Amino acid sequence: MRHVAWALALGMLACNGDKPGKDNSGTDDSQDSGSQDSADTGPVDADEDGFSADVDCDDDNADVHPEADELCGDGIDNNCDGAIDDDSAVDASTWYPDSDGDGYGVPSDTVTACDTPSGMAADSTDCDDANPAIHPGADESDCADPVDYNCDGSVAFEDADGDGWAACEDCNDADAALNPDATEVCDDNIDNDCDSLADDADDDTDPATQSTWYADTDGDGFGDAASSTLACVAPSGSITDNRDCDDSSADARPGGTEVPYDGLDNDCDAATLEDDLDQDTYLLADDCNDDDASENPSATEVPYDGVDNDCDATTLDDDLDQDGANLADDCDDADSAVSSLADELCNTGVDEDCDGSVDEDDAVDATVFYLDVDSDGFGDVSNTVTACNQPSGSVSDATDCDDANGSVHPGADELCSTASVDDDCDGSIDEDDAADVPSWYDDADSDGFGDPATLVETCVAPSGMIGDGSDCDDSEFTVNPDANEICDGQDNDCDTLSDEFTAIDALSWYADADGDGFGDPNSMQRGCTAPIGYVADNTDCDDQVNPSTTTTTDADCDGTVTADDCDDNDPNSTTLSQDPNCNGNPTP
Repeated sequence: MRHVAWALALGMLACNGDKPGKDNSGTDDSQDSGSQDSADTGPVDADEDGFSADVDCDDDNADVHPEADELCGDGIDNNCDGAIDDDSAVDASTWYPDSDGDGYGVPSDTVTACDTPSGMAADSTDCDDANPAIHPGADESDCADPVDYNCDGSVAFEDADGDGWAACEDCNDADAALNPDATEVCDDNIDNDCDSLADDADDDTDPATQSTWYADTDGDGFGDAASSTLACVAPSGSITDNRDCDDSSADARPGGTEVPYDGLDNDCDAATLEDDLDQDTYLLADDCNDDDASENPSATEVPYDGVDNDCDATTLDDDLDQDGANLADDCDDADSAVSSLADELCNTGVDEDCDGSVDEDDAVDATVFYLDVDSDGFGDVSNTVTACNQPSGSVSDATDCDDANGSVHPGADELCSTASVDDDCDGSIDEDDAADVPSWYDDADSDGFGDPATLVETCVAPSGMIGDGSDCDDSEFTVNPDANEICDGQDNDCDTLSDEFTAIDALSWYADADGDGFGDPNSMQRGCTAPIGYVADNTDCDDQVNPSTTTTTDADCDGTVTADDCDDNDPNSTTLSQDPNCNGNPTP
């Protein structure tokens, strides 16, 4: 549909086969024809792009016409199809569905458009578009998590290259030569030791592959021997030559020309310092102040002027307290313990070293404190501060092995539940003396219950052992606390009893108090065997009377006592249904 507008415009001229802007004869109707009127009666093409104004949507812009390519982002209908920056633009981008909104899409159901469609992304490398935490570049630092968060084909705890480092700790789990234990090698442009730097000069770099570089601050091509760096590649402003005698001036260098009285050893010959700036006949090497002609080895010392006039360096005449510092360097020339040469001391309230501060951290008797970030009372040995007084957030103890976790410090309970954490900072993790160490038991019969006699306490379950130790017979699969008790003479359910009334095949027994062999249906007990005084029958209607010893009972339990019953041994012989007169003639 890109050229719909153009096609409709052309249809008005198609019957003559003319192009826009041309007359029927094929000649340019914009030219005069001699005797004809000189006025231009043909279609106007102001921008001369080959399309007249009647079909050109912008006849002032030669880049806009029906056959132009639509372009994104310019806010122009380049191809005159009535749409601006539509999906037909030649520079339109391909967008991919991003269902989880993490900025990474999947390479299916793509859309071509100038602007980002809702729910789409420019990247198509997502390996799980239903989870925003999973995408290329995602954090994958948990070595216990089996999810491939960063879509690199491996998960954090795997060691694909077999170098002993899990993927979450290895910068390249496809190359066993690259891991945090590797030695950095110069000039290979590879981060060998996984410190995020390639060819860096750190303590792990192979010294044999490094070079010594010297700072060339003045850019004269000669470096300062006192300012060197061991590195793989030259640091900025460094060279390998270290023969500069003054790296603050490009006019002082080996091979330079000596310039009299410029204050520089121009040729770095070290044997002759030719300059005598103050013209007192003493060169720099012998003059203690070559800016003042009154100060030189031949001058006369002037008492208490604060100047070493004779350059003897052994007599500082203006030193009233004789502490070795003259007035210029002594803030209290009446106290020999106070001068710029003295050591600052803690908690004296005196500025011993004359630097304008009292009890500062550089005092010679200042204490080293250790930052305690997690406030557990134990500090980090690598994070120190020296001070006269203990700073807030610091301690004098330096034995914390994890200053970001207040539960980890010397004296803490070692816990099995904090896997891979040295809770008590003793150098070991998950020891068998952990406060929450579980118990494990052998399960020889594999019934899910262990033998209490085989107790082992350790953080990780030994092979073949389980956490339950309640089996009373670990040689028999059918004997355990979950088993059904049966009448077999064994303690099947490990409750220390055998053949108890709870056995699934136990029988019902009824009390036979009168010993007639018939039990009371209202007095029952269950058991594998009959309790004493109990029988299996439950048809006795009076278990307190023995029918063999009385004639007034209902011996046959038919509801009629002996005196009125023709046959009290027959439960079917009653006065109501058999022979009411007991004359041998039953009721007709």
